[in-house]
This record gives sequence, structure tokens and C-alpha cells, in this order.
Amino acid sequence: MSTFPTAFWKKQPEAIAVAGDISITWETGLFWSRGGNVGEGDINSQETPSSPVPPLLQSTFPFIVSVESTAVEYYSSYDDAIWQGNDDGNLPYYGWYLTGGYDQGGQNENDLSSFHRGEPWISHLSGIALWHEADYWTAADINENSTRATYNAFVQSGSATGTFNVSAAQAAKGGSGVSLYSTVSGLGEDFPSGPAPHYNAARFYLDDTKVGEGFAPQDGIYVVGTEYDQQQIKLYAGSDSTYSTILNPDPSDSELGAPREYPDEAVEQTTRTKYCNTTGQHTFVNTALSQGDHEIKIHVTTVDGMYNSGAFYGFEFKLI
Repeated sequence: MSTFPTAFWKKQPEAIAVAGDISITWETGLFWSRGGNVGEGDINSQETPSSPVPPLLQSTFPFIVSVESTAVEYYSSYDDAIWQGNDDGNLPYYGWYLTGGYDQGGQNENDLSSFHRGEPWISHLSGIALWHEADYWTAADINENSTRATYNAFVQSGSATGTFNVSAAQAAKGGSGVSLYSTVSGLGEDFPSGPAPHYNAARFYLDDTKVGEGFAPQDGIYVVGTEYDQQQIKLYAGSDSTYSTILNPDPSDSELGAPREYPDEAVEQTTRTKYCNTTGQHTFVNTALSQGDHEIKIHVTTVDGMYNSGAFYGFEFKLI
């Protein structure tokens, strides 16, 4: 488990030496806010709430929300079915439980470390990952401590920016320069229906050019008796605006996501990475990088507050 401080949209730089002679410095952030409209104090310039990183109002923890005109504590009776992009007046809320914050009286800290990581962004030898927290709907379905004080009913969104340098020698390598190899994998909800077209969304960029996108599979091939199960995410090229070609499909059916490991058991969130395999990965290649500094930007969101237990995105980077 990561030892660097929890990020409340504060910059958390950390230099990571990764494979292929690349060293990335990460700045990570998590969003805590009510979905906003223009004129309500948005903290960024995006105006389309259906994008992976929506316009938000900045807030601090513990997060107070308004439910039916009554101010209530962060983890009270919020409707977790409200989704990002909803335009009927029921704006979604964005937030993370992490280790639980404080109880309704604001005095006693809840220890939810057995359910949620203290830092959902996880940096490692060759990249970064974001693990989503367990949700209320999954908890209710499997009858495990289905209290809203424990399971997150909010939209979970975050961003990471990584900077790295390409040396003169690397840029001139072999006359054709050096390439960035970005391998992506993860899990997203398999429930096939819902008001939003995609869930567990991610977009990732190199120097402001979109490299690719990922979404929950929503194929409905989950373990019998469950609706909350996870399958490997579907990945698309950044230039594929219609999402017509899955880059990591099921080898026997190009319309489905790649089947995961241990298909006969529902995903257990504390061991979520074991369910991924190489068939579900895809490696994006950006060629002929110029000498100098470059930026990797990653935006991730659950889109709604349902069926996110075990969902995650992982990114590995190499210069070759």
C-alpha cells in the first residue's frame, strides 16, 4: 500500500524510475465536489459533465451535501443511481471515502481501511494505477455490511499528470527516435444496462493528444447470480470517436471485451489485479518523441455510484 499522503487535489509529486530508461514524476488528484454548471464556481474550463473529468465545485473533507434541502454528512442518504451527465436537475456528487472520515457527530474517525485504500492512486516501478472503492449496491447484493457509512455511493473521479524527459541520445536513437509504449489494463462493471452509454471511463493523453480511452465492458456475462461483477475494460484508440473498434476484444467475438481470469467467481476487490490477463491489455505506441519534456495525462471516473467494487485502471510505460 502506498505510503505517500492522501491527495485532496493537492499536488503529490513522486519520481518513479520505470522500465526502458524513463523516469516519471507524478502529480495526482482526487475530486470532492458537487457537479456544477457554468457560473457556479467551476474549478476547470470543461462544461460537459459527461466527460471523464467533469466541471466540479471544490470542497474539503468531510464533505457536506444537500439532500432534499437538508445539509447532511458526506455518507448519508445520497441517491447513488444519479449519474454523471444527468441533465434532469439531479446533479451527481463526487467523492471518496478512503479510510472513512468522521461519523455524523464529526468527532470519531471511522476506520474503513479494510474496505478502502487510504490512497487510491498507486505508483509502482513502471507506472500508476487507480483503484476504485467498494460501492453500496454491491454491498447490498452480497449482504456484506451494507451501510452507507462503509460503502461509497458517490461518483469517484481523479486525475494524474506524469512528466518525463527524452534525452538527445534517446531522440536520435537509430535515426528514428524513441517511442513511448503505454500498456493499459483494468476492470469495469459488467452490468449491461443504464442511462449512461459508458461507465468506469478513462481518457489518457500524451502532450495533450488523446492516446486512448477505456470503458466498462457492460457485456452482461457476469457470474450467475450477480449484477455487480467486473470484467476487463474495453480499450479504444484516441482517434476512434465512434468507438467502433475494440483494441482488446474477446478473441472469439470482436464485440465483447476479453474474458478475464477466474470466470466462475465474482471479482474480490482486495485481489482485483489477479483477474486481468494479457488478452485484456493493449499497448499504445507513440513514435518519434522529440528531445525535451513530455506529459502523460490520465483522467478516470466511475460515472455513477453503482457496481464499482473491484474496478480499476493500471498503466505501464516504457521508452523503446
